[in-house]
Amino acid sequence: MQLKAKLVLAITGLVFLVSAVLLVISVYLRTKLSESPTFQAMKHEGKLSQAPIGESFGNWPMGADDAIMPLITTANVACGFHGGDPQVMRKTVALAAENNVAVGAHPGLPDLVGFGRRKMDITPDDAYAMVVYQVGALKAFAEARGLALHHVKPHGALYVMLHDQEEVAAAVAEAIRDTCPVPL
Repeated sequence: MQLKAKLVLAITGLVFLVSAVLLVISVYLRTKLSESPTFQAMKHEGKLSQAPIGESFGNWPMGADDAIMPLITTANVACGFHGGDPQVMRKTVALAAENNVAVGAHPGLPDLVGFGRRKMDITPDDAYAMVVYQVGALKAFAEARGLALHHVKPHGALYVMLHDQEEVAAAVAEAIRDTCPVPL
């Protein structure tokens, strides 16, 4: 029994040590990257790629939004169906505003357990309503912070469905047009 306890303690200590080392490395790399002239030029010129952000939900944190946000120019913010919730959306938009990052809606299927990656059998009317609901919610949070919605990028299985189901694609396009009448 004592050997087993010592082994568990040793493994726990090793896991803690590896985690601490990875944290130090990630902070170091983030600092070095953000200080580099190349990064500054890329950010200034808007050449950095976008990233999915705001995917935490309730008590379940996901991602490293605070670390990633300063490194991007455009954020695809989860809108509550596959990830995110009203508080996370509000905080993510505020974080984007603080970092001068453009905010885009990332609507998905209502699939928290599968993170919006499982295809669902939905009607075009369902697709329209889901996208209007999610984009409208994020757009309201953005406008409350004085930001305009930059883009809409469907997430996961919904995105894939747009390639396979013409009527669903048309409904999603209509939903985007109706919630964002000014070209994005």
